[in-house]
Amino acid sequence: MLSTIKKFAVCAIFAAALFSAGSLSAAQENDSEAKQADAEYYNRAADESCWKKFSNGVIWYLPNRLSDLLDIFTVELKAGEVALDLKLTRYATFGGAVGRQYSFGWSIYDQRGVYWQRGWSVDFLNYRAEDIYRKTVFGYYKPLFKNTSGEVDIAGMCKEKSADPWAIGINASLLLGANIEIHPVELADFIAGILCVDFKDDDRREIHWFSDDL
Repeated sequence: MLSTIKKFAVCAIFAAALFSAGSLSAAQENDSEAKQADAEYYNRAADESCWKKFSNGVIWYLPNRLSDLLDIFTVELKAGEVALDLKLTRYATFGGAVGRQYSFGWSIYDQRGVYWQRGWSVDFLNYRAEDIYRKTVFGYYKPLFKNTSGEVDIAGMCKEKSADPWAIGINASLLLGANIEIHPVELADFIAGILCVDFKDDDRREIHWFSDDL
């Protein structure tokens, strides 16, 4: 009887070992299949992402180059202001302006449309005294309210994104006039963009076919 029990126990242990080995092998096989499926999924996702980036780049190439081209120039037509301000970058600006005026045109940082402004400003080299209030009438222009005097903070000016410290141009008006500027950094960005180099990181890259609210 005892011998039979021992034989039965040995058989049970052997069967359990075979079952465990089979289960382990199946688990390893399932794990291997899962890893392979994950790898295939991520490879496919990477391929789709690369294709999406490429297709978006092709579609946006001409619009981005046009946007970069417009960024090279500021062209604003003015009415109501008396001004004569020569700009040879922010470090060499001479002149001033005074009055209430409407301006229509476009400027750096995708500012476009119509704005109303009142106040005055005086420039000498990199020193500026000003009391200016600006609000948008149509389109997009960055609203301004400044009452300052002293050396211009170039870093703060770049961060504010309302004007270009490296601009070269002239603001001339006798009730009617214009503000014309060339932006050398944007010119370099336009030339680099032709070669698909966006060092200013301002190109549009995504296409949103539907509203985010849907």
